[in-house]
Formats: sequence, structure tokens, C-alpha cells
Amino acid sequence: MVDTDENLVSEILAGDVEAYAILVKRYQKPIFNLMLRTTSCEEDAFDLTQETFLRAYEKLEHFKPSGRFFPWLYTIGVNLARDFTRKAKTREFK
Repeated sequence: MVDTDENLVSEILAGDVEAYAILVKRYQKPIFNLMLRTTSCEEDAFDLTQETFLRAYEKLEHFKPSGRFFPWLYTIGVNLARDFTRKAKTREFK
């Protein structure tokens, strides 16, 4: 069986938790780079990358099989990055 994103998502939803590690390995670098560009801090970028994959795993049943996994994951990451930036700006003004 070919490890396409769609096949991996199906396997994960069927109970194969280890299949998620393949998706994480496949996409952790682009998600980390997104977070590093957003935060300019490696520690925050690592935390946000981990949070992105955790959130995606928790919401995986909402992923539409007709869509592509990476844009869906990237959107989760962008939303987390925006929230982080918004909270950081709020802390600066207090």
C-alpha cells in the first residue's frame, strides 16, 4: 500500500496511531519553518509546531478525504501562528 496522505489518514482513523508519525515526519519541516518565520524564536516555533500536529491529530475526523492533507494542516498552523502573534501583541501593550 502506498503511503499517500489520504491512505495514512484512513489508517490513523482506523486505529493505526503510528501512521501519524509518517505524516509528522513528512511535514514537520515546512510547519516549523512557518512558525519560525512567524515567531523569530526557535523555542516558540518548536512549541507551535508541536501544537499544530497535536491539534490536527485531535481534529483528524473533520478532515475531508476529498481534500489534501497538507493545506489542511498548514491552515491549522497559520491559525495557531495568528493566535500566538495576537496574544504576543496583547502582552506587549500591557
